Amino acid sequence: MRASLASLLLCASAVLLYAGDYKTLVLSANGSENINVVSDGFILLRNFTQEGGSTTRGTVSVSKDGTDATVLAASTVPVNLSDDQESINSIIIAGPASLTVTCPGDATDCVLTYRKTNGSN
Repeated sequence: MRASLASLLLCASAVLLYAGDYKTLVLSANGSENINVVSDGFILLRNFTQEGGSTTRGTVSVSKDGTDATVLAASTVPVNLSDDQESINSIIIAGPASLTVTCPGDATDCVLTYRKTNGSN
């Protein structure tokens, strides 16, 4: 029993350390934020959601090698949990790149969870 408890605690602490690498960005309505990724780094966008907003979605746009593209749209969080749930997508972007995260004016807020590396350690 003690061995399995010790094993469980060891595994749980490893998960907690790994989760510490993630950051959460909260944007209010009409908010935007720029995130830069260095040349030998990458960013993992784990989820992007918005609360409220009936017509416009929050977006993540990437500028890389002179090309701009919208790569991710926010999933909406329904007010009533019995409503259909949207899937939450993840994406990895290699550097060098510049990301712009925007939250639309008709949303209450947008939340992005990500993990970024700054190249070789």
